[in-house]
Order: sequence, then structure tokens, then C-alpha cells
Amino acid sequence: MPTLYQTLGIPETATQQEIKSAFRQLSLRHHPDRNNGDKTSETKFREVLEAYKVLGNPDKKTWYDRQLFYKRQPPPAQPQPPQPGPQSPPPPQPGNRRYGSVRGFRRVTDEYIVPDFSRMPWRFMAMVTGGLILFFVLLYNFGPKPKPSMNQVLLEEEARAKWTPVSVVSPQHVKLRDGSDISLSEMAAGHALANTVEILTDIDGDGTEELQLSVTYSQQELFTNKDYIFRRIPPQNGTEDVRYEEFFSHTGGMYIVGNNIRLYFDEIIETYRSCGSCEITGLPNYSLVPAIYLKADKGRFLFAGMNPRRNKEIEENLAYLATIDAPELSAGRDDGTRKEYVRQMVCYYFNNLDYQATEKMFRKYYRGADQDLIWRDIEEIIKTYAQKITSNAAFSNTEAL
Repeated sequence: MPTLYQTLGIPETATQQEIKSAFRQLSLRHHPDRNNGDKTSETKFREVLEAYKVLGNPDKKTWYDRQLFYKRQPPPAQPQPPQPGPQSPPPPQPGNRRYGSVRGFRRVTDEYIVPDFSRMPWRFMAMVTGGLILFFVLLYNFGPKPKPSMNQVLLEEEARAKWTPVSVVSPQHVKLRDGSDISLSEMAAGHALANTVEILTDIDGDGTEELQLSVTYSQQELFTNKDYIFRRIPPQNGTEDVRYEEFFSHTGGMYIVGNNIRLYFDEIIETYRSCGSCEITGLPNYSLVPAIYLKADKGRFLFAGMNPRRNKEIEENLAYLATIDAPELSAGRDDGTRKEYVRQMVCYYFNNLDYQATEKMFRKYYRGADQDLIWRDIEEIIKTYAQKITSNAAFSNTEAL
């Protein structure tokens, strides 16, 4: 079993700054939003979080280092049975014992007594038995308890960590779009049930690092995630203070590789028709992640533009959905069929930025009696996402409709 230091890939002499730096790099590399929900990456991300929870806390780190030290100590040598010395008296020989009777006991003349249970009073035996039982009960309840092994302690820590969010942020102050000034630690406190990670990286390639705050609700659905991107503000009044202001934000999860950005959907789509977590299986291009694709370029975010392969994969998925009859709605609830149509069509629109082509594609494959109603829903959802995205500072002069 690897140590927590090995999990973070650092030496056991690492400083707190080195521990934090290693955690940031690994959490960025294995973040679920950056690995398409890959289970291996998700497991690795959790292991990294749990390791940092111990090593990033000086008290817990001291305890862990002590346990690690004790674990590596060689086992104590087994005591050897005492050997008879030259002055030891010879053991008694059979046939040389002489027995006498002393108040119910048979006494041997070579200095030890053998009890004669056949002549022992029953009341005395009951008292002895009761005393022994009472002794062991008291010993169990009030005696010293054995210390748990390091593995037991780590398993308990692991179980608690599954329900304990981790926050890795600095006290850096940032300016939000509404004009308020707030520290990252205060923002993290506002997401008490989430894992909050601060990441510095140059997303738009302008030579200046942007600050990304990733809020991941590991115990909830993906669409509850929240991501913020802050751009650096030039120092003012001759100060050298590093300041950041909100540049872009998105609810539902964000996946960034280089200057390519993928925006996942939130509850507007994921709970469409009160469907919740229901899903349609068997899609031919299940690896296609329906999302809104952007590109960052020197201080601006743009829609990524038409991708022919993505169009082809979406149409193949729609053709598969057309073979499934959309069920009758029960109290407004769907089985996930309509939700999947909405996902694919919103992805198709933002891949082409063409309303007419999107409506034509939808009506070609969706044959339900409520075709007009579902298309109106898709149209409203597209407008909502376009407004949310282009209202960001990065899209101040970009039209999506």
C-alpha cells in the first residue's frame, strides 16, 4: 500500500508549500471534469484529496509521520525461555513426593501445593468464579484499550474523508462581476459541501495566468458544479498587489485543456421534464459528451465553431433515438428520451450557430406527437444558455443568436 507521500509524488521531507503545489498539479490533472468522468481518474482524484487532507494539516501530518515511523521498526526479538543455571535446584523426580493433608489441600513436600478440587466447598468455587467474571468485566470496561493499527486509523480517516469536503484556496481577494470584493476562502466557505480547488494557468495564451476556482460537489450530480475564471488586474497606485476580477463563470461543470473549454449543462437540461438522473443507454456515440465548446484566445472566449465530426456523431445518436418511441408523459415525467434529444440538439446548435439547421435536424428525427412543444422548449433553452454565456465579460461583444 503506497504512503500518502507516494500518492502525492513527493519526498517525506517535503515542506507544506511543496505538498500544496503537488496537490494542485495532481488535482488539476485528475479532476473529474477534465477526464470525461473517467472512474480511474475520479478514484485518483479522491486519493489525492485524502492524502492532502492529512499531509496538508500539520497536526495530522505529525501523527501520520509518527505512525509511519513505528510501522517501519523491526519487530521486537522474541524472549527466550530461561535456561536452568548451574545453581538451579534439580526438578523434583517422580516417586520422591510425599503428600500430607492441610485443610482440604494436598501439599507436596517439594514446596508447591496441588489443590484437591474433590474436597473444595461449592460455595468457595462459586465465589472464585464470580470474582473472576467480575474482574474480566471491569478489565474490559475500564482497563487500557489496545491502540488501533495504522491501517485501521487510515481506513477510518478514509471513511470520514468520503463525506468531508476539502478546500484548497488562498486568502487571495477577487472582485466579482457584481462589484463585491471577496476572498477565495470566503467563497469556498459559501460552498461548504463541495471540494474547492484554486488553479493558476494561462488559459487564453496571453502570457498571463488566469485564476480558476473549481467547485465540485462530489456527493451530488455533476450539474451542481460551479467554475469561476478570474483575470489579473494590472497593479494600481504603484502597488504590487496581485488582484483578480471575475472574467467568466459557469454552472454545471467546466473542462479545460489548453485553450479548449467544454461547458457542461446544468439543471435546465439535466432535470428536463423532471427526469433527474435517468439516462438513455446504447447510444452509438456514447463517448460524445453533449456540451458547449469554446476556445480562449488572448483575453477573449469564442465559440469553437463547426466541427463536422461532432455533427456526424450527433446525427448518428439522433438516428438511434428515433428508433425509441418517446413514452407518454406521466405527471410530466419522462424516461430520459426527451432529455437526450434536448442535449443533442443544444450541442448541435452551438456547434453550428444555426437555428434553421438545428430545427430541421430535430424535426427529421423526433416524431412524437408533442414535436412542436419539445422544439419550443429547445428553442428557449438555447436562448437561455446563449444569454448566460455571452453575458460573461469574455463575451462582451459576441452574438450567439
